[in-house]
Amino acid sequence: MWGSTLPLAILASIILLSGFTFSLESSKRKWFERFLHFLLTLPFIALLFLFINSETSYHYVWQYGGADLPLRYRISAVWAAREGPLLLWAAFLAIVVYCWRNPRIGESKKQHESRLRFMWGFTLLLLLIAEILDPFRKALNPNWPSSGLNALLQTDLMIFHPPLIFLFYTFCISLGARSISTLLHPDENDSELSKRLTEAARPALLTGTLSVGLGGLWAYTVLDWGGYWAWDPVETGSLLPWLAVVVLLHLHIKPGKASDLLYAGAGLMAAFTAIFATTVTRASGVWASSVHTFVNDDAGEVSKYAWDRLMTLSTDYSAGVEVIAYVQVMLLILSIWFSAVLCKSVGANIPKGFGLSGLLLLIVPSLAAMNTFFSGESKLYWEGISPLIIALVG
Repeated sequence: MWGSTLPLAILASIILLSGFTFSLESSKRKWFERFLHFLLTLPFIALLFLFINSETSYHYVWQYGGADLPLRYRISAVWAAREGPLLLWAAFLAIVVYCWRNPRIGESKKQHESRLRFMWGFTLLLLLIAEILDPFRKALNPNWPSSGLNALLQTDLMIFHPPLIFLFYTFCISLGARSISTLLHPDENDSELSKRLTEAARPALLTGTLSVGLGGLWAYTVLDWGGYWAWDPVETGSLLPWLAVVVLLHLHIKPGKASDLLYAGAGLMAAFTAIFATTVTRASGVWASSVHTFVNDDAGEVSKYAWDRLMTLSTDYSAGVEVIAYVQVMLLILSIWFSAVLCKSVGANIPKGFGLSGLLLLIVPSLAAMNTFFSGESKLYWEGISPLIIALVG
């Protein structure tokens, strides 16, 4: 029963992404969008319920939860591995999109719809990856003892730090969506991009500061690093979007008026670095070794070449699909930015349909991954996707 919440959420995101709700009259659209966004949060709510009630018949709960844990640690165990954080992030995205579902300051109809679709598209991507990980699969032997929640994660900081990080990343994705929608659908009468970005950047700075600060406190009190900051790869990665948001908020004090292209670039950089930080954390040590990374125990000796390390993910299918998906999102963001800069230099706009192509670049690989998952031949996905990445990167 609980496993059906994830397919329902995927279906809801597809309906939203199709633009069906845009054609409804105001009263019907309001309640229907509310219902669909609730469905997007439902998988996380269901997983949280299972952990609180110690439903160890589910593998994820059996592995990290249990009735012997205090309630607060049962809650924090939801985001202790790969599956839970994805559902948490999707829920945050749904909440933020719903709160900002109406047109923002100076936002045209096309910009408004494009912003929402990018957010829904990214939410769909996370849900598809979560479907591959299958957080609601049944435990084979629920009566057997499990390793349980890592002792380093049994701290009150675990309750607040990861949710704050993903809420921060959600605001960063919103900044990227606002920038992308403006670049894809420029409006000569629109001079309010800076205000639209500031609206999302302020809560981003607040949550980012709290999350990075709590992370430093965690490193000092729990990990026994002897300091609040050790330039750990994951810590450094989480600092990058925070710096991007700080730069964005300080653009208005730049001598002379900062251009909308510069504001959009700062917004895209916040989204890019947030996804980059997520990739560093969840890439099974491919980027760099860290106590925060989801490391594949069977990885063996790590190659000194980045591409070789990336290819080792072919033996860790779930991590491989997720990381490649994030890489493609980052490539999409970079391609939109460079296209905007080139078009600006020749006095043209980004061609119509470019945004749709980018959206397909975002979602189609995930659908291919889903097909590979159900066929059970993960190697086919990697053999097909590797030449694509090589061609895109050059």
